[in-house]
Order: sequence, then C-alpha cells, then structure tokens
Amino acid sequence: MILSDPPHTVDIYRVTVAFDGASGPQPQYTLAMGGVRCLLSVGGSSETEAMGTNPLRDTATVAFVQASLPAPILAGYVLDSPALGRRYRVVGVRSGIACGGIPALVYCDCEAMT
Repeated sequence: MILSDPPHTVDIYRVTVAFDGASGPQPQYTLAMGGVRCLLSVGGSSETEAMGTNPLRDTATVAFVQASLPAPILAGYVLDSPALGRRYRVVGVRSGIACGGIPALVYCDCEAMT
C-alpha cells in the first residue's frame, strides 16, 4: 500500500526572523525534520483571486502519515523537495481521521517559493 511506503521525501524547516540593523529582517531556516516520507502532489498553475496582481501560482499538496511526524507542521514552515529541486511554503494544514485500516493523514497546502 502506498501509505505504508510513501514515494517522496521532504526536509521540513522552521522559519524564524533575524534582525540585522543594516539589511532589516532576514528569514532564517532551521531544519526541523529531515527525510520525511510523504505523498507530493504538485499542482499546475491555478488562478488566484479575480483581478489579482499575480494571476498564476505554483501550488502543491503534501500528505504525511500522521504517525510518522514526530512534531506538528505549522503554516509558515518550508518543505524542501530534493527530488524536484523545489521549496514550498506551507500556507495551510489539514488533518484527517484514521478509518478502516487507512491511517490518519496530515495535508499541507503549499505555494512554491521563488
């Protein structure tokens, strides 16, 4: 079953902000969890709000088996996919419920970082 051996891996980073008097606030990335198995579904470009300034965005949904996560994932975290060479910012997190032999899943809605 694909959920017992997910095909993708990501590194999960916490983001903090460091302040430098000369250049202002700078994001700092700290590895929270490395090599976490997941299902990665990369979306195509999708429409944003009508009349938005950036009409297209690169999105992804990443699913984790909840029991495989040693700590919760929060909005604002960064998922790095070495296989795809892409980094995604988590914009939302949803959880499912285990049912009938299917484990509980955590879904991260993400946007590509440019």
